[in-house]
Amino acid sequence: MRCLLALLPALALAQAPPPEVRASSRPYVPLILRAESNLVQVGVVVRDSKGRAVAGLEQKDFRILADNKEREITGFSVETRASSSSPTPAKPGEPATSAAAASPANPRFLSLFFDDFSTATGDLARTKIAAKRFVQDGLGPADRAAIFATSAGMLTSFITDKPQLLAAIDRIQPHPHFSEAGETACPRITPYDAYLIANHMGGLILKAKVDELKSCATAPPQDSPYIGKGPPPAQFDGATLLVEGQAERTWGQVKIVSQMTLDGITAAIDALARANGPRILLIASSGFLTGPLLEPIQNRIIDRSLRAGVVINALDAKGVFSEAPGRFFGELPISKFAPPQVLLWESVNAVAAKEVPTDVLSELAAGTGGLFFHHDNDLSFGFRELGAVPETTYMLAFKPENADDGKFHHLRVRLAKSHPYTLQSRPGYVAIAQPVTEDVARTELDRRMATFEIAQAFPASVRMDFGSKTANGHTPVKLDAHVEIAGLKFPERDGRRVQRLTFVAALIDSHGNTLAAREGSLDFALTAERLESLTKSGVNLGLTLEVPPGDYRLRAVIAEAVETKLTALAYAVKVP
Repeated sequence: MRCLLALLPALALAQAPPPEVRASSRPYVPLILRAESNLVQVGVVVRDSKGRAVAGLEQKDFRILADNKEREITGFSVETRASSSSPTPAKPGEPATSAAAASPANPRFLSLFFDDFSTATGDLARTKIAAKRFVQDGLGPADRAAIFATSAGMLTSFITDKPQLLAAIDRIQPHPHFSEAGETACPRITPYDAYLIANHMGGLILKAKVDELKSCATAPPQDSPYIGKGPPPAQFDGATLLVEGQAERTWGQVKIVSQMTLDGITAAIDALARANGPRILLIASSGFLTGPLLEPIQNRIIDRSLRAGVVINALDAKGVFSEAPGRFFGELPISKFAPPQVLLWESVNAVAAKEVPTDVLSELAAGTGGLFFHHDNDLSFGFRELGAVPETTYMLAFKPENADDGKFHHLRVRLAKSHPYTLQSRPGYVAIAQPVTEDVARTELDRRMATFEIAQAFPASVRMDFGSKTANGHTPVKLDAHVEIAGLKFPERDGRRVQRLTFVAALIDSHGNTLAAREGSLDFALTAERLESLTKSGVNLGLTLEVPPGDYRLRAVIAEAVETKLTALAYAVKVP
Protein backbone atom coordinates (compact mmCIF):
# COMPACT_ATOMS: atom_id res chain seq x y z
CA MET A 1 0.00 0.00 0.00
CA ARG A 2 1.53 3.35 -1.08
CA CYS A 3 1.92 5.94 1.66
CA LEU A 4 2.92 9.58 1.11
CA LEU A 5 4.56 11.88 3.64
CA ALA A 6 4.67 15.66 3.48
CA LEU A 7 6.15 17.60 6.36
CA LEU A 8 4.25 20.87 6.31
CA PRO A 9 6.24 23.72 4.82
CA ALA A 10 5.39 25.89 7.81
CA LEU A 11 6.43 25.61 11.42
CA ALA A 12 3.86 28.07 12.77
CA LEU A 13 5.19 30.50 10.16
CA ALA A 14 4.46 30.99 6.47
CA GLN A 15 8.06 30.75 5.30
CA ALA A 16 10.10 27.53 4.74
CA PRO A 17 11.72 25.89 7.76
CA PRO A 18 14.84 27.74 8.83
CA PRO A 19 18.24 26.05 8.78
CA GLU A 20 18.07 25.25 12.51
CA VAL A 21 15.18 22.83 11.87
CA ARG A 22 15.87 19.62 9.97
CA ALA A 23 12.99 17.50 8.65
CA SER A 24 13.19 13.80 7.82
CA SER A 25 10.79 10.97 7.08
CA ARG A 26 10.68 7.25 6.52
CA PRO A 27 8.18 4.37 6.47
CA TYR A 28 7.04 3.39 9.93
CA VAL A 29 8.26 -0.06 11.01
CA PRO A 30 7.62 -1.05 14.66
CA LEU A 31 10.99 -1.63 16.23
CA ILE A 32 9.39 -3.91 18.83
CA LEU A 33 9.55 -6.56 16.11
CA ARG A 34 13.32 -6.33 15.79
CA ALA A 35 14.86 -4.40 18.67
CA GLU A 36 16.43 -5.83 21.80
CA SER A 37 17.44 -3.96 24.93
CA ASN A 38 19.77 -4.52 27.86
CA LEU A 39 17.07 -3.16 30.17
CA VAL A 40 15.02 -5.78 31.99
CA GLN A 41 11.31 -5.24 31.35
CA VAL A 42 8.83 -6.33 34.03
CA GLY A 43 5.10 -6.45 33.38
CA VAL A 44 3.05 -6.24 36.59
CA VAL A 45 -0.67 -6.82 37.08
CA VAL A 46 -2.08 -5.74 40.44
CA ARG A 47 -5.30 -7.51 41.40
CA ASP A 48 -7.73 -6.94 44.23
CA SER A 49 -9.37 -9.64 46.36
CA LYS A 50 -11.92 -10.33 43.60
CA GLY A 51 -9.27 -10.82 40.94
CA ARG A 52 -9.92 -7.47 39.21
CA ALA A 53 -6.97 -5.48 37.85
CA VAL A 54 -6.25 -2.33 39.87
CA ALA A 55 -5.66 0.93 38.00
CA GLY A 56 -4.38 4.37 39.00
CA LEU A 57 -0.97 3.40 40.44
CA GLU A 58 2.19 5.36 39.62
CA GLN A 59 5.91 4.65 39.35
CA LYS A 60 6.49 5.83 42.93
CA ASP A 61 4.10 3.11 44.15
CA PHE A 62 6.37 0.25 43.00
CA ARG A 63 9.63 -1.27 44.17
CA ILE A 64 11.75 -3.83 42.26
CA LEU A 65 14.15 -6.17 44.03
CA ALA A 66 16.66 -8.24 42.03
CA ASP A 67 18.41 -10.88 44.12
CA ASN A 68 16.99 -9.12 47.21
CA LYS A 69 18.63 -5.81 46.23
CA GLU A 70 16.43 -2.86 45.31
CA ARG A 71 16.93 -1.49 41.78
CA GLU A 72 16.09 1.92 40.40
CA ILE A 73 13.06 1.89 38.11
CA THR A 74 14.27 3.64 34.94
CA GLY A 75 11.18 3.08 32.78
CA PHE A 76 7.48 3.16 33.59
CA SER A 77 4.31 3.04 31.51
CA VAL A 78 0.75 1.81 31.85
CA GLU A 79 -1.02 -0.47 29.37
CA THR A 80 -4.81 -0.30 29.52
CA ARG A 81 -7.70 -1.78 27.59
CA ALA A 82 -9.00 1.56 26.39
CA SER A 83 -11.45 2.28 23.62
CA SER A 84 -10.71 4.74 20.85
CA SER A 85 -12.30 7.53 22.85
CA SER A 86 -10.52 9.22 25.70
CA PRO A 87 -10.92 7.19 28.89
CA THR A 88 -11.90 8.52 32.27
CA PRO A 89 -8.87 8.17 34.56
CA ALA A 90 -9.33 5.86 37.52
CA LYS A 91 -8.47 6.98 41.00
CA PRO A 92 -5.44 5.27 42.59
CA GLY A 93 -6.38 1.86 43.90
CA GLU A 94 -9.70 1.65 42.06
CA PRO A 95 -10.47 -1.37 39.86
CA ALA A 96 -9.98 -0.65 36.18
CA THR A 97 -13.13 -0.48 34.10
CA SER A 98 -13.64 -3.06 31.38
CA ALA A 99 -16.04 -1.16 29.14
CA ALA A 100 -13.58 -1.42 26.29
CA ALA A 101 -13.87 -5.19 26.35
CA ALA A 102 -17.25 -5.00 24.69
CA SER A 103 -16.34 -2.21 22.30
CA PRO A 104 -16.40 -3.43 18.69
CA ALA A 105 -13.97 -0.62 17.87
CA ASN A 106 -11.31 -2.25 20.01
CA PRO A 107 -11.38 -6.02 19.27
CA ARG A 108 -9.23 -8.62 20.95
CA PHE A 109 -6.58 -10.51 19.02
CA LEU A 110 -6.13 -14.04 20.38
CA SER A 111 -3.68 -16.75 19.48
CA LEU A 112 -4.91 -20.15 20.71
CA PHE A 113 -1.74 -22.25 20.94
CA PHE A 114 -2.16 -26.02 21.34
CA ASP A 115 0.90 -27.95 22.51
CA ASP A 116 0.22 -31.17 20.64
CA PHE A 117 3.74 -32.49 21.35
CA SER A 118 3.56 -32.66 25.15
CA THR A 119 -0.18 -32.95 25.84
CA ALA A 120 -1.54 -36.46 26.41
CA THR A 121 -4.28 -37.78 24.12
CA GLY A 122 -7.06 -37.54 26.70
CA ASP A 123 -5.94 -34.10 27.92
CA LEU A 124 -5.81 -32.77 24.36
CA ALA A 125 -9.28 -34.13 23.56
CA ARG A 126 -10.82 -32.39 26.58
CA THR A 127 -8.93 -29.20 25.78
CA LYS A 128 -10.22 -29.15 22.21
CA ILE A 129 -13.82 -29.49 23.41
CA ALA A 130 -13.39 -26.57 25.80
CA ALA A 131 -11.62 -24.48 23.13
CA LYS A 132 -14.44 -25.03 20.65
CA ARG A 133 -17.00 -23.91 23.23
CA PHE A 134 -14.93 -20.79 23.81
CA VAL A 135 -14.77 -20.03 20.08
CA GLN A 136 -18.53 -20.53 19.77
CA ASP A 137 -19.62 -18.58 22.83
CA GLY A 138 -16.64 -16.56 24.11
CA LEU A 139 -15.51 -14.65 21.02
CA GLY A 140 -17.24 -11.38 20.30
CA PRO A 141 -18.25 -10.39 16.77
CA ALA A 142 -15.19 -8.13 16.40
CA ASP A 143 -12.67 -10.47 18.08
CA ARG A 144 -10.11 -12.06 15.79
CA ALA A 145 -8.47 -15.38 16.64
CA ALA A 146 -5.70 -17.49 15.13
CA ILE A 147 -5.03 -21.18 15.79
CA PHE A 148 -1.50 -22.48 16.37
CA ALA A 149 -0.14 -25.97 17.06
CA THR A 150 3.41 -26.93 17.98
CA SER A 151 3.56 -29.48 15.19
CA ALA A 152 2.16 -27.31 12.39
CA GLY A 153 2.64 -23.66 13.34
CA MET A 154 -0.13 -21.26 12.30
CA LEU A 155 -3.24 -23.14 11.16
CA THR A 156 -5.34 -20.01 10.55
CA SER A 157 -4.60 -16.31 10.33
CA PHE A 158 -6.45 -13.86 12.59
CA ILE A 159 -10.05 -14.26 11.48
CA THR A 160 -13.60 -13.89 12.75
CA ASP A 161 -14.86 -16.95 10.81
CA LYS A 162 -15.90 -19.33 13.62
CA PRO A 163 -16.51 -22.40 11.40
CA GLN A 164 -12.99 -22.06 10.03
CA LEU A 165 -11.55 -21.74 13.54
CA LEU A 166 -13.49 -24.80 14.73
CA ALA A 167 -12.30 -26.82 11.73
CA ALA A 168 -8.70 -25.93 12.51
CA ILE A 169 -9.10 -27.06 16.13
CA ASP A 170 -10.61 -30.36 14.92
CA ARG A 171 -7.47 -31.05 12.85
CA ILE A 172 -5.17 -30.92 15.88
CA GLN A 173 -4.01 -34.36 17.02
CA PRO A 174 -1.39 -35.50 19.57
CA HIS A 175 2.15 -35.94 18.24
CA PRO A 176 4.23 -37.56 21.02
CA HIS A 177 7.96 -37.67 20.26
CA PHE A 178 9.29 -39.85 23.09
CA SER A 179 8.12 -42.53 25.50
CA GLU A 180 6.97 -41.39 28.92
CA ALA A 181 8.21 -44.74 30.24
CA GLY A 182 11.79 -44.17 29.17
CA GLU A 183 14.23 -45.94 26.88
CA THR A 184 14.52 -49.28 28.65
CA ALA A 185 12.63 -51.28 31.25
CA CYS A 186 15.65 -51.50 33.55
CA PRO A 187 16.79 -49.02 34.54
CA ARG A 188 13.53 -47.18 33.96
CA ILE A 189 14.52 -43.55 33.34
CA THR A 190 11.51 -41.38 32.58
CA PRO A 191 11.84 -37.93 30.96
CA TYR A 192 11.56 -36.35 34.41
CA ASP A 193 14.29 -38.67 35.77
CA ALA A 194 16.47 -37.80 32.78
CA TYR A 195 15.84 -34.09 33.30
CA LEU A 196 17.10 -34.31 36.89
CA ILE A 197 20.10 -36.54 36.14
CA ALA A 198 21.29 -34.73 33.00
CA ASN A 199 21.03 -31.33 34.67
CA HIS A 200 22.78 -32.55 37.85
CA MET A 201 19.75 -31.88 40.04
CA GLY A 202 19.17 -35.41 41.31
CA GLY A 203 21.93 -37.14 43.26
CA LEU A 204 19.44 -39.45 44.95
CA ILE A 205 17.74 -40.44 41.71
CA LEU A 206 21.11 -41.20 40.08
CA LYS A 207 22.05 -43.56 42.91
CA ALA A 208 18.61 -45.20 42.84
CA LYS A 209 18.84 -45.85 39.10
CA VAL A 210 22.37 -47.20 39.37
CA ASP A 211 21.19 -49.61 42.07
CA GLU A 212 18.21 -50.54 39.90
CA LEU A 213 20.54 -51.30 36.99
CA LYS A 214 22.64 -53.58 39.17
CA SER A 215 19.58 -55.35 40.58
CA CYS A 216 18.53 -56.48 37.10
CA ALA A 217 21.40 -58.97 37.06
CA THR A 218 20.42 -60.52 40.39
CA ALA A 219 16.75 -61.08 39.50
CA PRO A 220 15.82 -64.66 38.53
CA PRO A 221 15.16 -65.19 34.79
CA GLN A 222 11.35 -65.16 35.10
CA ASP A 223 11.46 -61.77 36.85
CA SER A 224 14.19 -60.08 34.82
CA PRO A 225 13.11 -57.39 32.34
CA TYR A 226 16.17 -58.27 30.28
CA ILE A 227 14.91 -61.69 29.13
CA GLY A 228 15.52 -61.93 25.39
CA LYS A 229 17.12 -58.46 25.33
CA GLY A 230 20.81 -59.27 25.56
CA PRO A 231 23.17 -59.78 28.48
CA PRO A 232 22.21 -58.51 31.90
CA PRO A 233 23.73 -55.18 32.90
CA ALA A 234 25.85 -56.82 35.63
CA GLN A 235 28.21 -57.94 32.85
CA PHE A 236 29.05 -54.28 32.14
CA ASP A 237 31.43 -52.07 34.07
CA GLY A 238 30.69 -48.45 34.90
CA ALA A 239 27.02 -48.65 35.88
CA THR A 240 26.97 -44.93 36.70
CA LEU A 241 28.22 -44.03 33.23
CA LEU A 242 25.57 -46.27 31.67
CA VAL A 243 22.78 -44.59 33.64
CA GLU A 244 24.11 -41.10 32.87
CA GLY A 245 24.41 -41.96 29.20
CA GLN A 246 20.83 -43.22 29.03
CA ALA A 247 19.62 -40.11 30.87
CA GLU A 248 21.51 -37.84 28.44
CA ARG A 249 19.96 -39.57 25.42
CA THR A 250 16.44 -39.31 26.85
CA TRP A 251 16.94 -35.70 27.92
CA GLY A 252 18.31 -34.87 24.48
CA GLN A 253 15.02 -36.02 22.90
CA VAL A 254 12.94 -34.14 25.47
CA LYS A 255 15.01 -30.97 25.08
CA ILE A 256 14.55 -30.93 21.30
CA VAL A 257 10.77 -31.16 21.71
CA SER A 258 10.79 -28.39 24.33
CA GLN A 259 12.91 -26.22 22.05
CA MET A 260 10.43 -26.74 19.21
CA THR A 261 7.56 -25.80 21.53
CA LEU A 262 9.31 -22.59 22.61
CA ASP A 263 10.01 -21.77 18.96
CA GLY A 264 6.30 -22.22 18.19
CA ILE A 265 5.36 -19.90 21.05
CA THR A 266 7.81 -17.30 19.74
CA ALA A 267 6.22 -17.47 16.28
CA ALA A 268 2.78 -16.95 17.79
CA ILE A 269 4.04 -13.88 19.68
CA ASP A 270 5.54 -12.41 16.51
CA ALA A 271 2.23 -12.88 14.70
CA LEU A 272 0.38 -11.11 17.51
CA ALA A 273 2.88 -8.26 17.60
CA ARG A 274 1.66 -7.10 14.19
CA ALA A 275 -1.97 -6.81 15.38
CA ASN A 276 -3.61 -3.57 16.48
CA GLY A 277 -5.58 -4.08 19.66
CA PRO A 278 -5.38 -6.04 22.94
CA ARG A 279 -3.26 -9.14 22.27
CA ILE A 280 -3.47 -12.47 24.11
CA LEU A 281 -1.51 -15.67 23.62
CA LEU A 282 -3.43 -18.53 25.26
CA ILE A 283 -1.27 -21.65 25.62
CA ALA A 284 -3.00 -24.98 26.29
CA SER A 285 -0.52 -27.65 27.37
CA SER A 286 0.08 -30.42 29.90
CA GLY A 287 3.51 -28.84 30.41
CA PHE A 288 7.00 -29.50 29.12
CA LEU A 289 10.44 -29.60 30.72
CA THR A 290 12.94 -26.83 30.02
CA GLY A 291 15.95 -26.84 32.33
CA PRO A 292 18.92 -24.43 32.68
CA LEU A 293 19.95 -24.53 29.01
CA LEU A 294 16.50 -23.45 27.83
CA GLU A 295 15.95 -20.79 30.50
CA PRO A 296 17.58 -18.03 28.36
CA ILE A 297 15.10 -18.79 25.56
CA GLN A 298 12.23 -18.66 28.02
CA ASN A 299 13.57 -15.34 29.31
CA ARG A 300 13.76 -13.91 25.78
CA ILE A 301 10.16 -14.98 25.14
CA ILE A 302 9.03 -12.96 28.16
CA ASP A 303 11.05 -9.94 26.99
CA ARG A 304 9.68 -10.29 23.47
CA SER A 305 6.11 -10.47 24.75
CA LEU A 306 6.52 -7.42 26.96
CA ARG A 307 7.97 -5.36 24.12
CA ALA A 308 5.21 -6.46 21.78
CA GLY A 309 2.45 -5.86 24.34
CA VAL A 310 1.40 -9.53 24.33
CA VAL A 311 -0.14 -11.08 27.46
CA ILE A 312 0.55 -14.81 27.83
CA ASN A 313 -2.16 -16.80 29.59
CA ALA A 314 -1.66 -20.52 30.14
CA LEU A 315 -3.99 -23.44 30.79
CA ASP A 316 -2.83 -26.73 32.30
CA ALA A 317 -4.64 -29.31 30.17
CA LYS A 318 -4.34 -31.99 32.87
CA GLY A 319 -6.88 -30.31 35.11
CA VAL A 320 -7.15 -32.06 38.48
CA PHE A 321 -5.14 -35.26 38.47
CA SER A 322 -4.27 -38.01 40.92
CA GLU A 323 -1.03 -39.94 40.59
CA ALA A 324 -1.16 -43.20 42.48
CA PRO A 325 2.16 -45.03 42.93
CA GLY A 326 2.80 -47.24 39.98
CA ARG A 327 3.89 -47.23 36.38
CA PHE A 328 2.23 -46.31 33.10
CA PHE A 329 -0.39 -48.64 31.69
CA GLY A 330 1.27 -51.42 29.66
CA GLU A 331 4.64 -51.18 31.42
CA LEU A 332 6.27 -54.08 33.22
CA PRO A 333 5.57 -53.86 36.96
CA ILE A 334 8.44 -53.00 39.20
CA SER A 335 10.53 -56.03 40.06
CA LYS A 336 10.24 -57.36 43.59
CA PHE A 337 14.04 -57.56 43.48
CA ALA A 338 14.37 -53.81 42.81
CA PRO A 339 16.01 -51.80 45.61
CA PRO A 340 13.55 -50.14 48.04
CA GLN A 341 14.80 -46.67 47.07
CA VAL A 342 13.50 -47.22 43.50
CA LEU A 343 9.95 -47.86 44.71
CA LEU A 344 10.26 -44.96 47.17
CA TRP A 345 11.46 -42.60 44.42
CA GLU A 346 8.66 -43.53 42.04
CA SER A 347 6.05 -43.12 44.78
CA VAL A 348 7.24 -39.84 46.26
CA ASN A 349 8.00 -38.07 42.98
CA ALA A 350 4.96 -39.15 40.93
CA VAL A 351 3.25 -35.81 41.54
CA ALA A 352 6.41 -33.74 40.97
CA ALA A 353 6.89 -35.44 37.61
CA LYS A 354 3.51 -34.01 36.57
CA GLU A 355 3.82 -30.61 38.25
CA VAL A 356 7.36 -29.53 37.35
CA PRO A 357 6.71 -29.45 33.57
CA THR A 358 4.02 -26.82 34.16
CA ASP A 359 6.53 -24.42 35.77
CA VAL A 360 7.31 -22.97 32.35
CA LEU A 361 3.60 -22.21 31.80
CA SER A 362 3.32 -20.48 35.16
CA GLU A 363 6.47 -18.43 34.60
CA LEU A 364 5.53 -17.30 31.08
CA ALA A 365 2.14 -16.17 32.37
CA ALA A 366 3.48 -14.41 35.46
CA GLY A 367 6.28 -12.75 33.48
CA THR A 368 3.83 -11.04 31.12
CA GLY A 369 1.08 -10.17 33.59
CA GLY A 370 -1.05 -13.13 32.53
CA LEU A 371 -2.90 -15.88 34.36
CA PHE A 372 -2.16 -19.58 34.86
CA PHE A 373 -5.25 -21.78 35.06
CA HIS A 374 -4.51 -25.14 36.70
CA HIS A 375 -5.81 -27.74 39.16
CA ASP A 376 -9.31 -27.34 37.75
CA ASN A 377 -11.25 -29.66 35.44
CA ASP A 378 -13.58 -26.93 34.18
CA LEU A 379 -11.45 -26.17 31.13
CA SER A 380 -14.34 -24.30 29.48
CA PHE A 381 -14.32 -21.86 32.38
CA GLY A 382 -10.54 -21.67 32.06
CA PHE A 383 -10.73 -20.59 28.43
CA ARG A 384 -13.28 -17.90 29.29
CA GLU A 385 -11.11 -16.56 32.10
CA LEU A 386 -7.90 -16.62 30.05
CA GLY A 387 -9.47 -15.08 26.98
CA ALA A 388 -9.66 -11.70 28.71
CA VAL A 389 -6.84 -9.15 28.68
CA PRO A 390 -5.95 -7.56 32.05
CA GLU A 391 -7.57 -4.12 32.08
CA THR A 392 -4.36 -2.56 33.44
CA THR A 393 -0.75 -3.72 33.19
CA TYR A 394 2.13 -1.68 34.62
CA MET A 395 5.34 -1.88 32.59
CA LEU A 396 8.49 -1.36 34.67
CA ALA A 397 12.09 -1.40 33.48
CA PHE A 398 15.46 -1.33 35.22
CA LYS A 399 19.12 -1.68 34.29
CA PRO A 400 20.57 -4.96 35.63
CA GLU A 401 23.71 -4.88 37.72
CA ASN A 402 25.29 -7.78 35.81
CA ALA A 403 24.00 -7.47 32.27
CA ASP A 404 25.86 -10.43 30.76
CA ASP A 405 26.83 -12.93 33.45
CA GLY A 406 24.51 -15.60 32.00
CA LYS A 407 23.00 -16.41 35.40
CA PHE A 408 19.40 -16.53 36.57
CA HIS A 409 18.49 -13.61 38.84
CA HIS A 410 15.44 -13.63 41.07
CA LEU A 411 13.00 -10.76 40.84
CA ARG A 412 10.37 -9.53 43.26
CA VAL A 413 8.00 -6.62 42.71
CA ARG A 414 6.16 -5.08 45.59
CA LEU A 415 4.17 -1.95 46.38
CA ALA A 416 5.80 0.78 48.42
CA LYS A 417 2.97 0.82 50.98
CA SER A 418 0.98 -1.94 52.65
CA HIS A 419 -1.90 -3.14 50.51
CA PRO A 420 -4.49 -5.92 50.21
CA TYR A 421 -3.57 -6.63 46.59
CA THR A 422 -1.92 -9.55 44.79
CA LEU A 423 0.89 -8.78 42.35
CA GLN A 424 1.72 -10.85 39.25
CA SER A 425 5.13 -10.44 37.66
CA ARG A 426 7.98 -12.46 36.22
CA PRO A 427 9.94 -14.43 38.88
CA GLY A 428 13.35 -13.66 37.40
CA TYR A 429 15.51 -13.16 34.33
CA VAL A 430 18.67 -14.54 32.76
CA ALA A 431 21.31 -11.85 32.24
CA ILE A 432 22.48 -12.12 28.64
CA ALA A 433 24.01 -9.17 26.81
CA GLN A 434 21.95 -8.06 23.81
CA PRO A 435 22.70 -5.33 21.28
CA VAL A 436 20.95 -2.05 21.94
CA THR A 437 19.66 -0.80 18.60
CA GLU A 438 17.23 1.83 19.87
CA ASP A 439 16.50 3.64 23.11
CA VAL A 440 13.73 2.94 25.56
CA ALA A 441 11.71 5.89 24.29
CA ARG A 442 11.49 4.31 20.86
CA THR A 443 10.29 1.05 22.33
CA GLU A 444 7.64 2.90 24.29
CA LEU A 445 6.49 4.76 21.16
CA ASP A 446 6.08 1.45 19.35
CA ARG A 447 4.14 -0.04 22.22
CA ARG A 448 1.73 2.90 22.28
CA MET A 449 1.23 2.66 18.51
CA ALA A 450 0.18 -0.97 18.97
CA THR A 451 -2.58 -0.07 21.45
CA PHE A 452 -5.35 2.52 21.59
CA GLU A 453 -4.53 3.90 25.00
CA ILE A 454 -4.94 7.68 25.26
CA ALA A 455 -2.03 9.66 26.76
CA GLN A 456 -1.42 13.42 26.83
CA ALA A 457 1.96 14.32 28.30
CA PHE A 458 1.90 17.64 26.40
CA PRO A 459 -0.86 19.46 24.45
CA ALA A 460 -1.27 18.24 20.88
CA SER A 461 -4.06 17.68 18.41
CA VAL A 462 -4.48 16.26 14.90
CA ARG A 463 -6.62 17.79 12.14
CA MET A 464 -7.63 15.81 9.05
CA ASP A 465 -8.38 16.86 5.47
CA PHE A 466 -9.06 14.69 2.44
CA GLY A 467 -7.59 15.16 -1.01
CA SER A 468 -8.94 14.15 -4.41
CA LYS A 469 -8.90 10.47 -5.27
CA THR A 470 -5.83 9.22 -7.06
CA ALA A 471 -5.78 7.14 -10.25
CA ASN A 472 -5.93 3.91 -8.24
CA GLY A 473 -9.07 5.01 -6.37
CA HIS A 474 -7.34 5.83 -3.08
CA THR A 475 -7.99 8.94 -1.03
CA PRO A 476 -5.14 11.04 0.43
CA VAL A 477 -5.72 11.66 4.14
CA LYS A 478 -3.81 14.78 5.12
CA LEU A 479 -2.92 14.89 8.81
CA ASP A 480 -1.79 18.08 10.52
CA ALA A 481 -0.46 17.62 14.07
CA HIS A 482 -0.19 20.82 16.09
CA VAL A 483 2.09 20.60 19.16
CA GLU A 484 2.38 23.15 21.96
CA ILE A 485 6.05 23.10 22.96
CA ALA A 486 5.86 25.59 25.84
CA GLY A 487 6.21 22.85 28.44
CA LEU A 488 8.98 20.90 26.66
CA LYS A 489 12.65 21.14 27.54
CA PHE A 490 15.18 22.34 24.97
CA PRO A 491 18.62 21.76 26.53
CA GLU A 492 21.52 23.88 25.27
CA ARG A 493 24.21 22.31 23.11
CA ASP A 494 26.91 24.30 21.30
CA GLY A 495 24.96 27.51 21.76
CA ARG A 496 21.71 26.08 20.36
CA ARG A 497 18.56 24.71 21.98
CA VAL A 498 18.04 21.11 20.84
CA GLN A 499 15.06 18.77 20.78
CA ARG A 500 13.41 16.22 18.48
CA LEU A 501 9.73 15.64 17.79
CA THR A 502 8.57 12.42 16.15
CA PHE A 503 5.10 12.06 14.66
CA VAL A 504 3.83 8.57 13.78
CA ALA A 505 0.41 7.91 12.29
CA ALA A 506 -1.38 4.79 11.06
CA LEU A 507 -4.79 4.06 9.56
CA ILE A 508 -6.25 0.73 10.70
CA ASP A 509 -9.27 -0.96 9.16
CA SER A 510 -12.15 -2.71 10.96
CA HIS A 511 -10.28 -6.04 10.84
CA GLY A 512 -7.26 -4.66 12.69
CA ASN A 513 -5.06 -4.45 9.59
CA THR A 514 -2.72 -1.46 9.24
CA LEU A 515 -3.26 -0.17 5.70
CA ALA A 516 -0.99 2.87 5.86
CA ALA A 517 1.65 3.99 8.34
CA ARG A 518 4.34 6.64 8.20
CA GLU A 519 6.50 8.70 10.51
CA GLY A 520 8.14 12.10 10.31
CA SER A 521 10.51 13.90 12.61
CA LEU A 522 11.76 17.43 13.25
CA ASP A 523 15.23 17.93 14.73
CA PHE A 524 15.66 21.33 16.35
CA ALA A 525 18.87 23.28 16.94
CA LEU A 526 17.33 26.68 17.68
CA THR A 527 18.61 30.08 18.60
CA ALA A 528 17.08 31.58 21.72
CA GLU A 529 15.00 33.99 19.61
CA ARG A 530 13.65 31.23 17.40
CA LEU A 531 12.73 29.06 20.40
CA GLU A 532 10.84 31.96 21.97
CA SER A 533 8.87 32.48 18.76
CA LEU A 534 7.92 28.80 18.39
CA THR A 535 7.04 28.54 22.08
CA LYS A 536 4.34 31.14 21.54
CA SER A 537 2.93 29.70 18.33
CA GLY A 538 3.58 25.97 18.56
CA VAL A 539 4.76 23.78 15.68
CA ASN A 540 2.99 21.76 13.01
CA LEU A 541 3.95 18.39 11.58
CA GLY A 542 2.17 16.95 8.57
CA LEU A 543 1.72 13.47 7.17
CA THR A 544 -0.31 12.22 4.21
CA LEU A 545 -1.53 8.64 4.02
CA GLU A 546 -3.34 7.08 1.06
CA VAL A 547 -6.03 4.43 1.66
CA PRO A 548 -9.16 3.14 -0.10
CA PRO A 549 -12.47 4.70 0.97
CA GLY A 550 -13.93 3.21 4.14
CA ASP A 551 -14.14 3.39 7.93
CA TYR A 552 -10.83 3.47 9.81
CA ARG A 553 -9.27 4.13 13.17
CA LEU A 554 -6.47 6.68 13.18
CA ARG A 555 -3.67 6.10 15.66
CA ALA A 556 -1.34 9.06 16.17
CA VAL A 557 1.60 9.25 18.56
CA ILE A 558 3.82 12.31 19.01
CA ALA A 559 6.99 11.88 21.07
CA GLU A 560 9.69 14.26 22.29
CA ALA A 561 13.25 13.04 22.83
CA VAL A 562 14.62 14.88 25.88
CA GLU A 563 12.34 13.57 28.64
CA THR A 564 10.81 10.76 26.50
CA LYS A 565 7.31 12.16 26.95
CA LEU A 566 4.62 11.30 24.44
CA THR A 567 1.06 12.09 23.53
CA ALA A 568 -1.06 9.30 22.04
CA LEU A 569 -4.35 10.05 20.28
CA ALA A 570 -7.01 7.97 18.53
CA TYR A 571 -9.83 8.99 16.20
CA ALA A 572 -12.56 7.38 14.17
CA VAL A 573 -12.16 8.30 10.47
CA LYS A 574 -14.55 7.87 7.55
CA VAL A 575 -12.54 8.21 4.34
CA PRO A 576 -14.66 9.25 1.34
